[in-house]
Amino acid sequence: MGNGIALSNPEITKIKFRPIQKSEPEWLYHMRRAGWDYYHSSPLPARSDHLWRYTDPNLFLLESPEKYLESLQKKSAQLSSGGFLISDHGSELHKKGVILENLKTAVSNRGELIKNYFGKTIEAGFGKFESLNMAIWNIGLFLYIPENTVINEPIHIRYIPTSELNIRRILLIVGGGSEATIIDDYAANGKYIGLMTNSSSEIFAGKNSRVKYLSLNRLEEDHTFYLTDRATIDSDASFESVYAGFGGRISKVNTGVILNGKGASSRITGFIYSDKDRKTDYHTRHHHKSGDSYSDLDFKVVLKDKARSAYTGLIRIEKDAVNCEAYQENRNLLLNDGVNAESIPELEILNDQVRCTHGATVGPIDPEMIFFLRSRGLSESEATRLIIEGFFDSTLAKSPEVLKDILADEIRMKMGSI
Repeated sequence: MGNGIALSNPEITKIKFRPIQKSEPEWLYHMRRAGWDYYHSSPLPARSDHLWRYTDPNLFLLESPEKYLESLQKKSAQLSSGGFLISDHGSELHKKGVILENLKTAVSNRGELIKNYFGKTIEAGFGKFESLNMAIWNIGLFLYIPENTVINEPIHIRYIPTSELNIRRILLIVGGGSEATIIDDYAANGKYIGLMTNSSSEIFAGKNSRVKYLSLNRLEEDHTFYLTDRATIDSDASFESVYAGFGGRISKVNTGVILNGKGASSRITGFIYSDKDRKTDYHTRHHHKSGDSYSDLDFKVVLKDKARSAYTGLIRIEKDAVNCEAYQENRNLLLNDGVNAESIPELEILNDQVRCTHGATVGPIDPEMIFFLRSRGLSESEATRLIIEGFFDSTLAKSPEVLKDILADEIRMKMGSI
Protein backbone atom coordinates (compact mmCIF):
# COMPACT_ATOMS: atom_id res chain seq x y z
CA MET A 1 0.00 0.00 0.00
CA GLY A 2 2.90 2.34 0.54
CA ASN A 3 1.46 3.98 3.67
CA GLY A 4 2.91 1.73 6.38
CA ILE A 5 -0.47 0.31 7.40
CA ALA A 6 -0.70 -2.91 5.43
CA LEU A 7 1.15 -6.00 6.61
CA SER A 8 2.15 -8.71 4.16
CA ASN A 9 2.85 -11.30 6.87
CA PRO A 10 -0.46 -12.67 8.25
CA GLU A 11 1.16 -13.76 11.53
CA ILE A 12 0.28 -11.23 14.25
CA THR A 13 1.47 -11.50 17.83
CA LYS A 14 -1.47 -11.30 20.20
CA ILE A 15 -1.38 -8.26 22.47
CA LYS A 16 -3.51 -7.99 25.58
CA PHE A 17 -6.52 -5.71 25.27
CA ARG A 18 -6.59 -2.46 27.21
CA PRO A 19 -8.26 -2.05 30.64
CA ILE A 20 -11.82 -0.79 30.82
CA GLN A 21 -12.04 2.99 30.63
CA LYS A 22 -13.72 5.27 33.10
CA SER A 23 -17.48 5.52 32.39
CA GLU A 24 -17.22 2.84 29.66
CA PRO A 25 -20.20 0.43 29.98
CA GLU A 26 -19.18 -3.13 30.75
CA TRP A 27 -21.34 -4.56 27.96
CA LEU A 28 -19.54 -2.41 25.38
CA TYR A 29 -16.13 -3.14 26.85
CA HIS A 30 -16.74 -6.89 26.65
CA MET A 31 -17.87 -6.54 23.03
CA ARG A 32 -14.72 -4.63 22.17
CA ARG A 33 -12.48 -7.11 23.95
CA ALA A 34 -14.22 -10.03 22.22
CA GLY A 35 -13.57 -8.32 18.89
CA TRP A 36 -9.91 -7.85 19.76
CA ASP A 37 -9.53 -11.50 20.78
CA TYR A 38 -11.28 -12.76 17.67
CA TYR A 39 -9.16 -10.58 15.39
CA HIS A 40 -5.95 -12.01 16.84
CA SER A 41 -7.07 -15.63 17.17
CA SER A 42 -8.87 -16.04 13.85
CA PRO A 43 -6.91 -17.00 10.73
CA LEU A 44 -6.64 -14.76 7.73
CA PRO A 45 -9.57 -15.41 5.37
CA ALA A 46 -8.64 -18.13 2.89
CA ARG A 47 -8.28 -17.14 -0.75
CA SER A 48 -10.41 -20.19 -1.57
CA ASP A 49 -13.33 -18.53 0.24
CA HIS A 50 -15.57 -17.14 -2.49
CA LEU A 51 -15.74 -13.75 -0.78
CA TRP A 52 -11.93 -13.45 -0.85
CA ARG A 53 -11.16 -15.11 -4.15
CA TYR A 54 -10.43 -11.84 -5.90
CA THR A 55 -8.99 -9.62 -3.14
CA ASP A 56 -5.95 -10.24 -0.96
CA PRO A 57 -6.95 -9.95 2.75
CA ASN A 58 -3.40 -8.87 3.59
CA LEU A 59 -4.35 -5.47 2.23
CA PHE A 60 -6.52 -4.82 5.28
CA LEU A 61 -4.23 -6.05 8.05
CA LEU A 62 -2.59 -3.59 10.41
CA GLU A 63 1.10 -3.56 11.22
CA SER A 64 0.63 -2.54 14.86
CA PRO A 65 -3.06 -2.58 15.84
CA GLU A 66 -2.15 -1.96 19.48
CA LYS A 67 -1.18 1.60 18.50
CA TYR A 68 -4.87 2.35 18.04
CA LEU A 69 -6.19 0.91 21.30
CA GLU A 70 -6.13 4.25 23.06
CA SER A 71 -7.34 6.39 20.15
CA LEU A 72 -10.99 6.03 21.09
CA GLN A 73 -13.60 8.56 20.13
CA LYS A 74 -14.11 11.20 22.78
CA LYS A 75 -17.54 12.31 23.87
CA SER A 76 -18.49 15.43 21.98
CA ALA A 77 -21.58 17.32 20.97
CA GLN A 78 -19.76 18.49 17.84
CA LEU A 79 -20.04 15.81 15.21
CA SER A 80 -17.67 17.75 12.99
CA SER A 81 -14.92 16.94 15.47
CA GLY A 82 -15.20 13.31 14.40
CA GLY A 83 -14.92 14.02 10.68
CA PHE A 84 -18.68 14.18 10.08
CA LEU A 85 -20.47 17.08 8.39
CA ILE A 86 -24.26 16.89 8.67
CA SER A 87 -26.91 18.53 6.47
CA ASP A 88 -28.01 21.90 7.78
CA HIS A 89 -31.61 21.17 8.84
CA GLY A 90 -30.59 20.05 12.32
CA SER A 91 -33.14 22.28 14.06
CA GLU A 92 -35.97 20.59 12.17
CA LEU A 93 -34.65 17.19 13.16
CA HIS A 94 -34.34 18.19 16.80
CA LYS A 95 -37.94 19.46 16.91
CA LYS A 96 -39.14 16.09 15.65
CA GLY A 97 -37.26 14.21 18.33
CA VAL A 98 -34.52 12.94 16.05
CA ILE A 99 -31.26 12.09 17.80
CA LEU A 100 -28.10 12.62 15.77
CA GLU A 101 -24.91 12.56 17.77
CA ASN A 102 -21.46 11.20 18.38
CA LEU A 103 -21.79 7.45 19.06
CA LYS A 104 -19.69 7.53 22.23
CA THR A 105 -21.85 10.36 23.58
CA ALA A 106 -24.94 8.32 22.76
CA VAL A 107 -23.52 5.28 24.57
CA SER A 108 -23.14 7.41 27.71
CA ASN A 109 -26.49 9.19 27.45
CA ARG A 110 -28.69 6.44 25.98
CA GLY A 111 -26.93 3.25 26.96
CA GLU A 112 -29.99 0.98 27.18
CA LEU A 113 -31.26 2.04 23.75
CA ILE A 114 -27.86 1.53 22.16
CA LYS A 115 -27.38 -1.81 23.90
CA ASN A 116 -30.58 -3.19 22.32
CA TYR A 117 -29.20 -2.71 18.80
CA PHE A 118 -25.43 -2.29 18.80
CA GLY A 119 -23.54 -5.34 17.56
CA LYS A 120 -26.69 -7.37 16.89
CA THR A 121 -25.98 -7.86 13.17
CA ILE A 122 -22.24 -7.12 12.93
CA GLU A 123 -20.95 -8.68 16.09
CA ALA A 124 -17.50 -9.65 17.33
CA GLY A 125 -16.85 -12.82 15.36
CA PHE A 126 -18.69 -11.69 12.24
CA GLY A 127 -15.37 -11.66 10.41
CA LYS A 128 -11.73 -10.86 11.04
CA PHE A 129 -11.84 -7.23 9.94
CA GLU A 130 -15.31 -6.58 11.33
CA SER A 131 -13.96 -7.76 14.69
CA LEU A 132 -11.09 -5.31 14.39
CA ASN A 133 -13.67 -2.59 13.78
CA MET A 134 -15.57 -3.63 16.91
CA ALA A 135 -12.40 -3.56 19.00
CA ILE A 136 -10.91 -0.20 18.04
CA TRP A 137 -13.54 1.98 16.33
CA ASN A 138 -12.67 5.58 17.10
CA ILE A 139 -15.17 7.43 14.89
CA GLY A 140 -18.88 6.86 15.43
CA LEU A 141 -22.31 8.23 14.67
CA PHE A 142 -25.74 7.46 16.10
CA LEU A 143 -28.99 8.36 14.34
CA TYR A 144 -32.39 7.65 15.90
CA ILE A 145 -35.70 8.58 14.27
CA PRO A 146 -38.75 8.10 16.54
CA GLU A 147 -41.86 6.22 15.44
CA ASN A 148 -44.30 7.86 13.00
CA THR A 149 -41.87 10.63 12.07
CA VAL A 150 -41.55 11.90 8.50
CA ILE A 151 -38.28 13.59 7.56
CA ASN A 152 -38.86 15.48 4.31
CA GLU A 153 -35.30 16.50 3.47
CA PRO A 154 -32.46 13.97 3.09
CA ILE A 155 -30.17 13.60 6.09
CA HIS A 156 -26.78 14.02 4.41
CA ILE A 157 -23.92 12.60 6.47
CA ARG A 158 -20.66 13.67 4.84
CA TYR A 159 -17.62 11.93 6.20
CA ILE A 160 -14.09 13.12 5.34
CA PRO A 161 -11.30 10.80 6.51
CA THR A 162 -8.33 12.74 7.85
CA SER A 163 -6.22 10.12 9.64
CA GLU A 164 -3.86 7.43 8.42
CA LEU A 165 -6.35 4.86 9.72
CA ASN A 166 -10.07 5.54 10.13
CA ILE A 167 -12.13 2.97 12.05
CA ARG A 168 -15.73 4.08 11.71
CA ARG A 169 -18.96 2.76 13.26
CA ILE A 170 -22.53 3.87 12.54
CA LEU A 171 -25.82 2.85 14.15
CA LEU A 172 -29.05 3.96 12.44
CA ILE A 173 -32.49 3.24 13.93
CA VAL A 174 -35.69 4.24 12.13
CA GLY A 175 -38.86 3.75 14.16
CA GLY A 176 -42.01 2.09 12.92
CA GLY A 177 -44.14 4.15 10.56
CA SER A 178 -41.35 6.66 9.92
CA GLU A 179 -39.92 7.87 6.63
CA ALA A 180 -36.40 9.11 5.95
CA THR A 181 -33.71 9.42 3.29
CA ILE A 182 -30.14 9.02 4.52
CA ILE A 183 -27.04 9.78 2.45
CA ASP A 184 -23.84 8.26 3.81
CA ASP A 185 -21.19 10.13 1.84
CA TYR A 186 -17.53 9.08 2.02
CA ALA A 187 -15.93 12.18 0.57
CA ALA A 188 -12.43 13.25 -0.43
CA ASN A 189 -10.92 16.70 0.02
CA GLY A 190 -7.63 16.43 -1.83
CA LYS A 191 -5.36 16.94 1.19
CA TYR A 192 -4.69 13.42 2.40
CA ILE A 193 -3.08 10.48 0.63
CA GLY A 194 -2.59 6.80 1.37
CA LEU A 195 -5.38 6.46 3.90
CA MET A 196 -7.39 3.43 4.98
CA THR A 197 -11.00 3.26 6.20
CA ASN A 198 -12.60 0.27 7.92
CA SER A 199 -16.31 0.97 8.39
CA SER A 200 -19.26 -0.95 9.84
CA SER A 201 -22.88 0.22 9.70
CA GLU A 202 -25.93 -1.34 11.34
CA ILE A 203 -29.36 -0.16 10.19
CA PHE A 204 -32.74 -1.07 11.70
CA ALA A 205 -36.03 -0.17 10.00
CA GLY A 206 -39.19 -0.68 12.07
CA LYS A 207 -42.61 -1.87 10.97
CA ASN A 208 -44.21 0.08 8.12
CA SER A 209 -41.20 2.37 7.84
CA ARG A 210 -39.95 3.77 4.53
CA VAL A 211 -36.19 4.17 4.35
CA LYS A 212 -34.03 5.28 1.43
CA TYR A 213 -30.29 4.91 1.92
CA LEU A 214 -27.36 5.94 -0.28
CA SER A 215 -23.78 4.79 0.37
CA LEU A 216 -21.61 7.04 -1.80
CA ASN A 217 -17.88 6.37 -2.19
CA ARG A 218 -16.03 9.44 -3.52
CA LEU A 219 -12.76 8.81 -1.70
CA GLU A 220 -9.28 9.71 -2.86
CA GLU A 221 -7.87 7.61 -5.70
CA ASP A 222 -5.32 5.87 -3.45
CA HIS A 223 -7.67 5.21 -0.52
CA THR A 224 -8.14 1.64 0.78
CA PHE A 225 -11.77 1.14 1.72
CA TYR A 226 -13.36 -1.73 3.67
CA LEU A 227 -17.10 -1.55 4.40
CA THR A 228 -19.53 -3.97 5.98
CA ASP A 229 -23.15 -3.07 6.61
CA ARG A 230 -26.35 -4.86 7.51
CA ALA A 231 -29.92 -3.59 7.44
CA THR A 232 -32.69 -5.39 9.31
CA ILE A 233 -36.21 -4.53 8.17
CA ASP A 234 -39.43 -5.49 9.95
CA SER A 235 -42.85 -6.37 8.59
CA ASP A 236 -44.28 -4.16 5.83
CA ALA A 237 -41.15 -2.00 5.86
CA SER A 238 -39.63 -0.74 2.64
CA PHE A 239 -35.86 -0.31 2.34
CA GLU A 240 -34.32 1.12 -0.83
CA SER A 241 -30.52 1.18 -0.80
CA VAL A 242 -28.08 2.45 -3.39
CA TYR A 243 -24.34 1.74 -3.52
CA ALA A 244 -22.38 4.10 -5.71
CA GLY A 245 -18.65 3.45 -6.02
CA PHE A 246 -16.65 6.14 -7.79
CA GLY A 247 -13.55 6.51 -5.59
CA GLY A 248 -10.80 4.69 -3.76
CA ARG A 249 -8.02 2.50 -5.12
CA ILE A 250 -9.19 -0.71 -3.44
CA SER A 251 -12.80 -1.07 -2.29
CA LYS A 252 -14.07 -4.19 -0.52
CA VAL A 253 -17.78 -3.95 0.34
CA ASN A 254 -20.03 -6.52 2.02
CA THR A 255 -23.62 -5.35 2.24
CA GLY A 256 -26.78 -7.18 3.16
CA VAL A 257 -30.45 -6.81 4.02
CA ILE A 258 -32.29 -9.10 6.44
CA LEU A 259 -36.00 -9.26 5.62
CA ASN A 260 -37.26 -9.99 9.08
CA GLY A 261 -41.04 -9.62 8.75
CA LYS A 262 -43.97 -10.44 6.53
CA GLY A 263 -44.42 -7.87 3.77
CA ALA A 264 -40.86 -6.57 4.07
CA SER A 265 -39.46 -5.20 0.82
CA SER A 266 -35.87 -4.42 -0.20
CA ARG A 267 -34.39 -3.02 -3.38
CA ILE A 268 -30.62 -2.66 -3.85
CA THR A 269 -29.22 -0.78 -6.82
CA GLY A 270 -25.54 -0.37 -7.59
CA PHE A 271 -23.47 1.99 -9.73
CA ILE A 272 -19.76 1.26 -10.07
CA TYR A 273 -17.49 3.24 -12.39
CA SER A 274 -13.88 2.13 -12.06
CA ASP A 275 -10.90 3.33 -14.08
CA LYS A 276 -7.09 3.47 -13.98
CA ASP A 277 -5.87 0.50 -11.90
CA ARG A 278 -8.66 0.64 -9.32
CA LYS A 279 -10.14 -2.53 -7.89
CA THR A 280 -13.68 -3.04 -6.56
CA ASP A 281 -15.02 -6.14 -4.82
CA TYR A 282 -18.70 -6.06 -3.85
CA HIS A 283 -20.82 -8.70 -2.18
CA THR A 284 -24.58 -8.28 -1.71
CA ARG A 285 -26.88 -10.48 0.35
CA HIS A 286 -30.67 -10.60 0.54
CA HIS A 287 -31.68 -12.84 3.43
CA HIS A 288 -35.40 -13.69 3.52
CA LYS A 289 -36.10 -14.81 7.07
CA SER A 290 -39.83 -14.22 6.75
CA GLY A 291 -42.37 -15.27 4.14
CA ASP A 292 -44.30 -12.94 1.84
CA SER A 293 -41.24 -10.73 1.47
CA TYR A 294 -39.78 -9.17 -1.68
CA SER A 295 -36.27 -8.29 -2.83
CA ASP A 296 -34.80 -6.93 -6.03
CA LEU A 297 -31.20 -6.17 -6.98
CA ASP A 298 -29.86 -4.36 -10.04
CA PHE A 299 -26.08 -3.82 -10.00
CA LYS A 300 -24.24 -2.13 -12.89
CA VAL A 301 -20.45 -1.93 -13.33
CA VAL A 302 -18.42 0.02 -15.92
CA LEU A 303 -14.68 -0.65 -16.21
CA LYS A 304 -12.02 1.38 -18.02
CA ASP A 305 -8.21 1.32 -18.41
CA LYS A 306 -6.85 -1.49 -16.19
CA ALA A 307 -9.65 -1.59 -13.63
CA ARG A 308 -10.84 -4.84 -12.07
CA SER A 309 -14.17 -5.74 -10.55
CA ALA A 310 -15.58 -8.70 -8.65
CA TYR A 311 -19.23 -9.07 -7.74
CA THR A 312 -20.92 -11.85 -5.76
CA GLY A 313 -24.60 -11.71 -4.92
CA LEU A 314 -26.45 -14.11 -2.62
CA ILE A 315 -30.18 -14.64 -2.24
CA ARG A 316 -31.04 -16.84 0.74
CA ILE A 317 -34.63 -17.86 1.47
CA GLU A 318 -35.26 -19.84 4.64
CA LYS A 319 -37.30 -23.02 4.83
CA ASP A 320 -40.32 -21.38 6.46
CA ALA A 321 -40.15 -18.20 4.35
CA VAL A 322 -42.76 -19.17 1.76
CA ASN A 323 -44.28 -17.00 -0.97
CA CYS A 324 -41.19 -14.82 -1.37
CA GLU A 325 -40.10 -13.08 -4.54
CA ALA A 326 -36.42 -12.35 -5.18
CA TYR A 327 -34.67 -11.01 -8.26
CA GLN A 328 -30.99 -10.32 -8.92
CA GLU A 329 -29.19 -8.90 -11.94
CA ASN A 330 -25.57 -7.85 -12.43
CA ARG A 331 -24.32 -6.36 -15.70
CA ASN A 332 -20.75 -5.35 -16.49
CA LEU A 333 -19.65 -3.10 -19.35
CA LEU A 334 -15.99 -3.27 -20.42
CA LEU A 335 -14.74 -0.16 -22.23
CA ASN A 336 -11.39 -1.53 -23.41
CA ASP A 337 -9.05 -4.51 -23.37
CA GLY A 338 -7.08 -4.95 -20.15
CA VAL A 339 -10.00 -4.66 -17.74
CA ASN A 340 -11.45 -7.65 -15.91
CA ALA A 341 -14.87 -8.36 -14.39
CA GLU A 342 -16.03 -11.37 -12.38
CA SER A 343 -19.70 -11.99 -11.60
CA ILE A 344 -21.00 -14.78 -9.34
CA PRO A 345 -24.74 -14.87 -8.58
CA GLU A 346 -25.70 -17.33 -5.83
CA LEU A 347 -28.98 -18.82 -4.61
CA GLU A 348 -29.77 -20.66 -1.37
CA ILE A 349 -33.47 -21.51 -1.63
CA LEU A 350 -34.67 -23.78 1.16
CA ASN A 351 -38.30 -24.13 0.06
CA ASP A 352 -40.07 -24.39 -3.28
CA GLN A 353 -42.87 -21.88 -2.74
CA VAL A 354 -40.91 -18.92 -4.10
CA ARG A 355 -40.39 -16.95 -7.28
CA CYS A 356 -36.73 -16.23 -7.87
CA THR A 357 -34.50 -15.29 -10.84
CA HIS A 358 -30.92 -14.14 -11.30
CA GLY A 359 -28.67 -13.20 -14.18
CA ALA A 360 -25.28 -11.75 -15.07
CA THR A 361 -23.58 -10.41 -18.19
CA VAL A 362 -20.01 -9.31 -18.93
CA GLY A 363 -19.07 -7.77 -22.26
CA PRO A 364 -17.63 -4.86 -24.26
CA ILE A 365 -19.48 -2.09 -26.05
CA ASP A 366 -20.95 -3.29 -29.31
CA PRO A 367 -18.79 -1.75 -32.11
CA GLU A 368 -21.90 -1.37 -34.25
CA MET A 369 -23.41 0.95 -31.64
CA ILE A 370 -20.31 3.14 -31.80
CA PHE A 371 -20.40 3.07 -35.59
CA PHE A 372 -24.09 4.02 -35.67
CA LEU A 373 -23.65 6.97 -33.30
CA ARG A 374 -20.53 8.21 -35.09
CA SER A 375 -22.44 8.10 -38.38
CA ARG A 376 -24.85 10.56 -36.75
CA GLY A 377 -22.05 13.07 -36.17
CA LEU A 378 -20.87 12.14 -32.66
CA SER A 379 -17.22 11.71 -31.81
CA GLU A 380 -16.08 8.36 -30.43
CA SER A 381 -15.85 9.73 -26.88
CA GLU A 382 -19.31 11.32 -27.16
CA ALA A 383 -20.72 8.04 -28.45
CA THR A 384 -19.10 6.12 -25.59
CA ARG A 385 -20.48 8.52 -22.98
CA LEU A 386 -23.97 8.22 -24.46
CA ILE A 387 -23.80 4.42 -24.36
CA ILE A 388 -22.66 4.47 -20.72
CA GLU A 389 -25.49 6.82 -19.80
CA GLY A 390 -27.92 4.43 -21.47
CA PHE A 391 -26.34 1.47 -19.68
CA PHE A 392 -26.88 3.11 -16.28
CA ASP A 393 -30.23 4.65 -17.15
CA SER A 394 -32.51 1.67 -16.45
CA THR A 395 -30.94 1.21 -13.03
CA LEU A 396 -31.10 4.94 -12.34
CA ALA A 397 -34.81 4.80 -13.09
CA LYS A 398 -35.25 2.32 -10.21
CA SER A 399 -33.40 4.54 -7.75
CA PRO A 400 -35.28 6.72 -5.27
CA GLU A 401 -36.32 9.98 -6.93
CA VAL A 402 -34.63 12.13 -4.30
CA LEU A 403 -31.24 10.53 -5.12
CA LYS A 404 -31.35 10.52 -8.92
CA ASP A 405 -29.78 13.96 -9.44
CA ILE A 406 -26.88 13.15 -7.09
CA LEU A 407 -26.17 9.88 -8.87
CA ALA A 408 -26.53 11.33 -12.36
CA ASP A 409 -24.11 14.16 -11.52
CA GLU A 410 -21.50 11.71 -10.19
CA ILE A 411 -21.80 9.49 -13.26
CA ARG A 412 -21.39 12.47 -15.61
CA MET A 413 -18.39 13.68 -13.61
CA LYS A 414 -16.66 10.31 -13.91
CA MET A 415 -17.32 10.17 -17.64
CA GLY A 416 -15.61 13.51 -18.12
CA SER A 417 -12.29 11.70 -18.61
CA ILE A 418 -13.53 9.68 -21.59
